[in-house]
Amino acid sequence: MTYKLQFVVLIAILAIHVGWGDPLPPRRMLISKETRSKAKADVRSAVSKPHHDATSVRQAVPSPAVEAEIVICNLCPMPEEILPCKCVCNNGTSAELTCGPDLLTCTELTDILTMVAFPAPHYIRLRVDGTQLQCKIEAELWGAALTFEEVHLVNNHFDMVDNHAFLPFQTTLKVLNLQKNALHYVNFPTMSDQPFLETVLLSDNEIDFMPGYSAMELAGLRELRVDRNKLCRLQPNTFAGLPRLELLDLSLNAIPELKEEALRIPGHVASHLFVNLSCNAIAVIEENAFSGVQSVSLDLRHNALMTLSEAVLRPLIEETHGALHIGVNGNPLNCDSNLCWIVKNQTVASCFDNFLCPNLNKYLNDIKEEDVGGCPHSRKSSGVITHPSS
Repeated sequence: MTYKLQFVVLIAILAIHVGWGDPLPPRRMLISKETRSKAKADVRSAVSKPHHDATSVRQAVPSPAVEAEIVICNLCPMPEEILPCKCVCNNGTSAELTCGPDLLTCTELTDILTMVAFPAPHYIRLRVDGTQLQCKIEAELWGAALTFEEVHLVNNHFDMVDNHAFLPFQTTLKVLNLQKNALHYVNFPTMSDQPFLETVLLSDNEIDFMPGYSAMELAGLRELRVDRNKLCRLQPNTFAGLPRLELLDLSLNAIPELKEEALRIPGHVASHLFVNLSCNAIAVIEENAFSGVQSVSLDLRHNALMTLSEAVLRPLIEETHGALHIGVNGNPLNCDSNLCWIVKNQTVASCFDNFLCPNLNKYLNDIKEEDVGGCPHSRKSSGVITHPSS
């Protein structure tokens, strides 16, 4: 009986040894910091070698949180170090940092930008898109460790741009895109800290004030968009410090008038300037509102203009030798003898769109002199001489 019992015990031991029955739970193996560091170094070494395709790179990164489309190069930190943001390489020669809806706090963004050891100090683009972030945009948000050529903070809930907010990027920043936020205050004067800025996009915010008197001095700025905001007034010389401005979009605001020198740019050197003021509430344009501008095209459609002042618009037409284009359709124009200076001169008329005169129910191209009550051959109006029609 004793031999039988010993035999059974022996069989049970053999069964456990060869894997019969339920195995014992595996023992966890502790991984030291040195082992982790070596693993990261091995991965970084693998993905930094040339001629790796995206598949081999993804296989080298043992992180289920990394999406398949991410391609790592030697300019990017490890993906897990900057989660929930991503570093994406462009042709292996430049990289950009992108953060989306998974970024939950401004502190999280600051920690990524200031505490992670990035392999390079300069990146093409920083994009924070579609988050719920409501913090103030300030220099402390990103520290001073990294620089970018483009900063895109779009479709978030940022509500303020503080003093010197982009000072850390003053030697590199070319594009600043803050569209689709909740900005009600922007410290425009401190944008002058950015001498290389070429594009500033502030569309779809709640900005109701822009300072005048050359508060912004950006010698290289070419494009400024402040459309779809709450602007209700333009100060004199607001844009006077932007000599290379080529596109100014102020459409879809609540601007009621253009005062003298509101759009004055002395020393304007750009070959052309397009100003979009459509869909405001402009009823009055004062003389010299555009003084100093080299060449300008105006979109004044869908405003509240009752007439088109010769004193205001004729100098612009003459300065551009008839190359000016002015869009005014969608205004409640009262077409009478005050529009003779347009109707009787085909060169002048060609500078306007084919606008509708509601009181005549006719478009400009169909209006005759008799439709507006007859026109004299020449006259003076507000100090501006109307030349005889050609």
